[in-house]
Amino acid sequence: MIRPPHTGPCQNCAAGFGGRRAFDLEPGRSHRSVWPTRMKTKKKAFPTQKNDELTIGLIHAFIAEDTSQMIASLTRILSKDKRIKIVGSATDGWEALCYASSLDPDLVLVDLHMPGLDGAEVARRLKQRPNHPTIFVVTSDDSPESRARCLIAGADAFLVKRSDLSSQLQTAIQNFFPSSGAV
Repeated sequence: MIRPPHTGPCQNCAAGFGGRRAFDLEPGRSHRSVWPTRMKTKKKAFPTQKNDELTIGLIHAFIAEDTSQMIASLTRILSKDKRIKIVGSATDGWEALCYASSLDPDLVLVDLHMPGLDGAEVARRLKQRPNHPTIFVVTSDDSPESRARCLIAGADAFLVKRSDLSSQLQTAIQNFFPSSGAV
């Protein structure tokens, strides 16, 4: 994915979330000409019935993590499920909020401790949007306070970075996006 350089929320996100504008667009350029988007459509339930056969839609996933090694690791884990397509990634909270808002993913994996906005605040703001995504907070902080803060903010799952992260993630995906032939 090609990302435009920016240091904070774009105009569209700033208007939608009450943030400050980090830059002004050139005259004659719209928000859509600067930021990559995919057509926003009404989300379909998983699974859907069609002609008495079970059909599963593609799950668009977005990863917000401040380390490139963890982005690669999560991408590798998610790529095991053929239904999942990674639509983008971000390395800080503001960037995650902007991209997740414009790309309209079905699933967002967000790290709790990131520069800019933390994962709990990103989850809270994304859950305020119509057709909000399913949000999994992935963190190495297993404290009860962090878990409670994320779940109160609206996170759908709280996953801890340890040796069984792959199985935690696969179980959470199966629970939120069930199918007969997953992973």
